[in-house]
Amino acid sequence: MNRSSATKRPIIKSFLFPLFLITFLLLSPRLVAEDLVRVIREEHANEVHLYVLNDGIVEATIRFKFKLDNARLDNKQRTLIIAPGEHIRAFKVIREKIDKSWRYQYRYRWRWGRDGARHDKSYVYRLPFEKGTKAFIIQGFKGRYSHGGEQKYAIDWAVPVGTPVYAARGGRIVAAESRYIRGGPSPDFLNTANYVVVKHDDGTFGNYLHFKRDGVVVQIGDNVRTGQLIGYSGNTGFSTQPHLHFHVYEPTDDWEAEPVKIRFTALEGHKIILKQGKKYTAK
Repeated sequence: MNRSSATKRPIIKSFLFPLFLITFLLLSPRLVAEDLVRVIREEHANEVHLYVLNDGIVEATIRFKFKLDNARLDNKQRTLIIAPGEHIRAFKVIREKIDKSWRYQYRYRWRWGRDGARHDKSYVYRLPFEKGTKAFIIQGFKGRYSHGGEQKYAIDWAVPVGTPVYAARGGRIVAAESRYIRGGPSPDFLNTANYVVVKHDDGTFGNYLHFKRDGVVVQIGDNVRTGQLIGYSGNTGFSTQPHLHFHVYEPTDDWEAEPVKIRFTALEGHKIILKQGKKYTAK
Protein backbone atom coordinates (compact mmCIF):
# COMPACT_ATOMS: atom_id res chain seq x y z
CA MET A 1 0.00 0.00 0.00
CA ASN A 2 1.18 3.49 -0.64
CA ARG A 3 0.83 7.16 -0.33
CA SER A 4 1.95 7.45 -3.92
CA SER A 5 -1.31 5.58 -4.31
CA ALA A 6 -2.66 8.78 -2.85
CA THR A 7 -1.82 11.43 -5.39
CA LYS A 8 -0.46 12.04 -9.32
CA ARG A 9 -2.22 14.75 -7.86
CA PRO A 10 -1.49 17.10 -10.71
CA ILE A 11 1.76 19.04 -10.64
CA ILE A 12 1.77 22.17 -8.50
CA LYS A 13 4.44 24.84 -8.72
CA SER A 14 4.67 28.26 -7.18
CA PHE A 15 7.00 31.17 -7.89
CA LEU A 16 7.70 34.60 -6.42
CA PHE A 17 9.84 37.10 -8.32
CA PRO A 18 12.01 39.08 -8.38
CA LEU A 19 12.87 38.48 -4.72
CA PHE A 20 12.93 34.69 -4.59
CA LEU A 21 11.77 31.47 -6.18
CA ILE A 22 9.74 28.73 -4.50
CA THR A 23 8.80 25.44 -6.13
CA PHE A 24 6.27 23.02 -4.67
CA LEU A 25 5.88 19.53 -6.14
CA LEU A 26 2.91 17.54 -4.86
CA LEU A 27 3.02 14.69 -7.31
CA SER A 28 1.88 11.18 -7.79
CA PRO A 29 4.51 9.23 -9.69
CA ARG A 30 2.50 9.64 -12.86
CA LEU A 31 4.68 12.27 -14.47
CA VAL A 32 7.58 12.88 -12.13
CA ALA A 33 10.25 11.64 -14.49
CA GLU A 34 9.30 13.71 -17.50
CA ASP A 35 8.29 17.31 -17.01
CA LEU A 36 6.13 17.12 -20.11
CA VAL A 37 4.20 20.32 -19.42
CA ARG A 38 6.50 23.20 -18.51
CA VAL A 39 6.31 26.90 -17.77
CA ILE A 40 9.24 29.00 -18.96
CA ARG A 41 9.93 32.53 -17.73
CA GLU A 42 11.45 35.13 -20.05
CA GLU A 43 12.50 38.46 -18.51
CA HIS A 44 12.28 41.81 -20.30
CA ALA A 45 12.57 45.39 -19.13
CA ASN A 46 9.70 45.92 -16.65
CA GLU A 47 7.81 42.85 -17.81
CA VAL A 48 8.06 39.08 -17.78
CA HIS A 49 6.64 36.66 -20.33
CA LEU A 50 5.38 33.25 -19.21
CA TYR A 51 5.33 30.50 -21.82
CA VAL A 52 3.67 27.08 -21.53
CA LEU A 53 5.07 24.10 -23.42
CA ASN A 54 3.33 20.75 -23.79
CA ASP A 55 5.79 18.07 -24.86
CA GLY A 56 3.24 15.30 -24.33
CA ILE A 57 1.15 13.52 -26.94
CA VAL A 58 -2.27 14.55 -25.61
CA GLU A 59 -3.78 17.87 -24.63
CA ALA A 60 -3.23 19.18 -21.13
CA THR A 61 -5.16 21.57 -18.90
CA ILE A 62 -3.14 24.04 -16.84
CA ARG A 63 -4.51 26.45 -14.25
CA PHE A 64 -2.73 29.47 -12.79
CA LYS A 65 -3.20 31.60 -9.69
CA PHE A 66 -1.43 34.93 -9.30
CA LYS A 67 -0.59 37.43 -6.56
CA LEU A 68 0.57 40.77 -7.91
CA ASP A 69 2.22 43.77 -6.28
CA ASN A 70 2.53 46.80 -8.56
CA ALA A 71 2.01 44.50 -11.52
CA ARG A 72 -0.77 43.45 -13.89
CA LEU A 73 -1.45 40.73 -16.45
CA ASP A 74 -2.37 41.01 -20.10
CA ASN A 75 -4.61 37.92 -19.96
CA LYS A 76 -7.62 37.36 -17.68
CA GLN A 77 -7.93 33.68 -18.52
CA ARG A 78 -6.51 31.47 -15.77
CA THR A 79 -7.27 28.00 -17.15
CA LEU A 80 -5.68 27.08 -20.46
CA ILE A 81 -5.94 24.05 -22.75
CA ILE A 82 -2.57 23.28 -24.33
CA ALA A 83 -2.52 21.05 -27.39
CA PRO A 84 0.14 18.35 -27.75
CA GLY A 85 3.36 19.89 -29.02
CA GLU A 86 2.04 23.40 -28.48
CA HIS A 87 4.24 26.25 -27.23
CA ILE A 88 2.34 29.41 -26.32
CA ARG A 89 2.94 32.66 -24.51
CA ALA A 90 0.33 32.43 -21.79
CA PHE A 91 0.85 35.66 -19.86
CA LYS A 92 2.71 38.92 -19.85
CA VAL A 93 3.34 40.28 -16.35
CA ILE A 94 3.75 44.05 -16.59
CA ARG A 95 5.21 46.41 -14.02
CA GLU A 96 2.71 49.23 -13.45
CA LYS A 97 4.68 52.05 -11.78
CA ILE A 98 8.29 52.16 -12.86
CA ASP A 99 9.41 54.21 -9.85
CA LYS A 100 8.16 51.62 -7.35
CA SER A 101 9.34 48.12 -6.49
CA TRP A 102 7.29 45.27 -7.86
CA ARG A 103 6.94 41.56 -7.54
CA TYR A 104 4.61 38.82 -8.59
CA GLN A 105 3.76 35.32 -7.48
CA TYR A 106 2.24 32.59 -9.57
CA ARG A 107 1.15 29.08 -8.87
CA TYR A 108 0.13 26.52 -11.45
CA ARG A 109 -1.19 23.02 -11.64
CA TRP A 110 -1.68 20.81 -14.66
CA ARG A 111 -3.09 17.46 -15.69
CA TRP A 112 -3.77 15.52 -18.85
CA GLY A 113 -7.00 16.05 -20.81
CA ARG A 114 -9.74 18.64 -20.66
CA ASP A 115 -13.03 18.98 -18.84
CA GLY A 116 -15.84 17.12 -20.55
CA ALA A 117 -14.58 13.54 -20.48
CA ARG A 118 -17.19 11.21 -19.02
CA HIS A 119 -16.50 7.66 -18.02
CA ASP A 120 -18.41 4.98 -19.93
CA LYS A 121 -20.35 3.47 -17.04
CA SER A 122 -21.11 0.35 -19.05
CA TYR A 123 -17.44 -0.53 -19.37
CA VAL A 124 -16.24 -3.52 -17.33
CA TYR A 125 -12.50 -3.73 -16.61
CA ARG A 126 -10.50 -6.96 -16.65
CA LEU A 127 -8.13 -7.82 -13.84
CA PRO A 128 -4.67 -6.62 -14.93
CA PHE A 129 -3.04 -10.04 -14.65
CA GLU A 130 -2.50 -13.19 -16.66
CA LYS A 131 -5.44 -15.55 -16.98
CA GLY A 132 -5.70 -17.76 -13.88
CA THR A 133 -3.72 -15.40 -11.63
CA LYS A 134 -5.37 -15.03 -8.22
CA ALA A 135 -4.47 -11.79 -6.42
CA PHE A 136 -5.30 -10.57 -2.93
CA ILE A 137 -6.56 -7.01 -2.46
CA ILE A 138 -4.65 -5.30 0.34
CA GLN A 139 -6.42 -1.96 -0.12
CA GLY A 140 -9.65 -1.22 -1.93
CA PHE A 141 -11.98 1.70 -2.55
CA LYS A 142 -11.62 4.44 0.10
CA GLY A 143 -8.84 2.51 1.81
CA ARG A 144 -7.81 4.26 4.99
CA TYR A 145 -4.09 4.04 4.40
CA SER A 146 -3.84 6.06 1.21
CA HIS A 147 -6.95 5.83 -0.98
CA GLY A 148 -8.55 9.24 -0.73
CA GLY A 149 -9.14 12.22 -2.97
CA GLU A 150 -8.34 11.53 -6.60
CA GLN A 151 -7.53 7.93 -5.73
CA LYS A 152 -10.43 7.00 -3.50
CA TYR A 153 -11.53 4.35 -6.03
CA ALA A 154 -8.09 2.78 -6.38
CA ILE A 155 -7.23 -0.90 -5.98
CA ASP A 156 -4.00 -2.35 -4.56
CA TRP A 157 -3.24 -6.01 -5.34
CA ALA A 158 -0.51 -7.80 -3.40
CA VAL A 159 1.59 -9.52 -6.07
CA PRO A 160 5.25 -10.63 -6.12
CA VAL A 161 7.88 -8.49 -7.83
CA GLY A 162 8.01 -9.45 -11.49
CA THR A 163 4.32 -10.37 -11.86
CA PRO A 164 3.21 -9.65 -15.47
CA VAL A 165 0.78 -6.71 -15.65
CA TYR A 166 -1.78 -6.47 -18.46
CA ALA A 167 -3.90 -3.52 -19.54
CA ALA A 168 -7.21 -3.55 -17.68
CA ARG A 169 -8.56 -1.45 -20.55
CA GLY A 170 -7.10 -0.55 -23.91
CA GLY A 171 -5.98 2.92 -24.94
CA ARG A 172 -2.93 5.03 -25.68
CA ILE A 173 0.15 5.28 -23.48
CA VAL A 174 0.57 8.93 -22.51
CA ALA A 175 3.20 8.59 -19.77
CA ALA A 176 5.55 5.86 -18.59
CA GLU A 177 8.57 5.53 -16.31
CA SER A 178 10.67 2.58 -15.22
CA ARG A 179 14.06 3.97 -14.15
CA TYR A 180 13.48 3.92 -10.40
CA ILE A 181 14.67 1.18 -8.07
CA ARG A 182 13.84 2.55 -4.60
CA GLY A 183 10.70 2.05 -2.56
CA GLY A 184 9.59 2.03 1.06
CA PRO A 185 6.91 3.00 3.62
CA SER A 186 7.90 6.66 3.79
CA PRO A 187 6.86 9.84 1.95
CA ASP A 188 10.53 10.13 0.96
CA PHE A 189 9.71 7.58 -1.73
CA LEU A 190 6.65 9.37 -3.14
CA ASN A 191 8.37 10.34 -6.37
CA THR A 192 10.26 7.10 -7.03
CA ALA A 193 7.45 4.87 -8.27
CA ASN A 194 7.56 3.51 -11.80
CA TYR A 195 4.26 3.87 -13.62
CA VAL A 196 2.18 3.66 -16.80
CA VAL A 197 -0.69 6.02 -17.70
CA VAL A 198 -3.21 5.02 -20.38
CA LYS A 199 -5.74 7.34 -22.00
CA HIS A 200 -8.98 5.47 -22.72
CA ASP A 201 -11.29 6.16 -25.64
CA ASP A 202 -13.84 7.94 -23.39
CA GLY A 203 -11.19 10.48 -22.30
CA THR A 204 -10.51 8.94 -18.89
CA PHE A 205 -7.05 7.88 -17.71
CA GLY A 206 -5.92 4.62 -16.15
CA ASN A 207 -2.96 4.79 -13.77
CA TYR A 208 -0.76 1.79 -12.95
CA LEU A 209 1.92 2.27 -10.27
CA HIS A 210 4.92 0.55 -8.64
CA PHE A 211 6.47 -1.35 -11.56
CA LYS A 212 9.93 -2.77 -10.99
CA ARG A 213 12.98 -1.07 -12.43
CA ASP A 214 13.06 -1.52 -16.23
CA GLY A 215 9.75 -3.29 -15.80
CA VAL A 216 7.67 -1.20 -18.23
CA VAL A 217 7.50 -2.72 -21.73
CA VAL A 218 5.42 -0.03 -23.46
CA GLN A 219 6.42 3.44 -24.62
CA ILE A 220 4.69 6.81 -24.81
CA GLY A 221 2.58 6.87 -27.95
CA ASP A 222 1.91 3.13 -28.07
CA ASN A 223 -1.65 1.95 -28.56
CA VAL A 224 -2.46 -1.03 -26.35
CA ARG A 225 -5.42 -3.36 -26.37
CA THR A 226 -7.23 -4.72 -23.35
CA GLY A 227 -5.25 -7.63 -21.98
CA GLN A 228 -1.94 -6.61 -23.56
CA LEU A 229 1.24 -6.90 -21.49
CA ILE A 230 2.42 -3.48 -20.29
CA GLY A 231 5.05 -4.39 -17.70
CA TYR A 232 6.07 -6.21 -14.54
CA SER A 233 5.02 -5.30 -11.02
CA GLY A 234 7.47 -4.17 -8.37
CA ASN A 235 7.82 -2.32 -5.09
CA THR A 236 8.98 1.15 -6.14
CA GLY A 237 7.70 4.39 -4.64
CA PHE A 238 5.76 4.86 -1.39
CA SER A 239 4.94 1.24 -0.73
CA THR A 240 4.80 -1.10 2.26
CA GLN A 241 5.12 -4.28 0.20
CA PRO A 242 5.28 -5.44 -3.44
CA HIS A 243 1.97 -4.65 -5.11
CA LEU A 244 0.20 -3.14 -8.11
CA HIS A 245 -1.90 -0.01 -7.76
CA PHE A 246 -4.60 0.93 -10.31
CA HIS A 247 -7.10 3.76 -10.49
CA VAL A 248 -9.08 5.64 -13.15
CA TYR A 249 -10.00 9.33 -13.21
CA GLU A 250 -11.90 11.83 -15.32
CA PRO A 251 -10.24 15.19 -16.03
CA THR A 252 -12.38 18.04 -14.68
CA ASP A 253 -12.25 21.81 -14.88
CA ASP A 254 -10.93 21.98 -11.33
CA TRP A 255 -7.70 21.48 -9.45
CA GLU A 256 -8.60 17.88 -8.76
CA ALA A 257 -9.32 15.01 -11.12
CA GLU A 258 -12.58 13.14 -10.57
CA PRO A 259 -12.05 9.52 -9.42
CA VAL A 260 -14.12 6.90 -11.19
CA LYS A 261 -15.80 3.98 -9.45
CA ILE A 262 -15.10 1.05 -11.74
CA ARG A 263 -16.32 -2.53 -12.00
CA PHE A 264 -14.39 -5.64 -12.98
CA THR A 265 -14.92 -9.05 -14.45
CA ALA A 266 -13.27 -12.06 -12.79
CA LEU A 267 -13.91 -15.76 -12.30
CA GLU A 268 -15.72 -14.77 -9.12
CA GLY A 269 -18.26 -12.61 -10.96
CA HIS A 270 -19.04 -10.05 -13.65
CA LYS A 271 -19.52 -6.30 -13.18
CA ILE A 272 -18.34 -6.61 -9.59
CA ILE A 273 -16.84 -4.07 -7.23
CA LEU A 274 -13.68 -5.56 -5.78
CA LYS A 275 -13.51 -5.76 -1.98
CA GLN A 276 -10.51 -5.27 0.27
CA GLY A 277 -9.37 -8.47 1.96
CA LYS A 278 -10.59 -10.79 -0.80
CA LYS A 279 -8.92 -12.65 -3.66
CA TYR A 280 -10.04 -12.48 -7.27
CA THR A 281 -8.96 -14.54 -10.27
CA ALA A 282 -8.17 -13.10 -13.71
CA LYS A 283 -9.95 -14.64 -16.64
